[in-house]
Amino acid sequence: MVIESFDKMLYATVEDNIFALEEIPEVQASSINFDEIIPQEEKRIYIPRMIHPFKRESFERFMKKQQSKIQKELEEVS
Repeated sequence: MVIESFDKMLYATVEDNIFALEEIPEVQASSINFDEIIPQEEKRIYIPRMIHPFKRESFERFMKKQQSKIQKELEEVS
């Protein structure tokens, strides 16, 4: 239950405990109630070298697709 006092303060009761309610602005740069946020290091993306078998196969498939796209575009233009 929420209680409003004569001096316009708000209180809430939960299981025989009384808590004072205070308004929190919609936007806060940081909260004094929580610990400081520790910046995380950026995760590095691992890109395998071209000698890796999976990399070579995927690159060859990509090149075939590009060649077919170029051929289709040339046929449409002509």
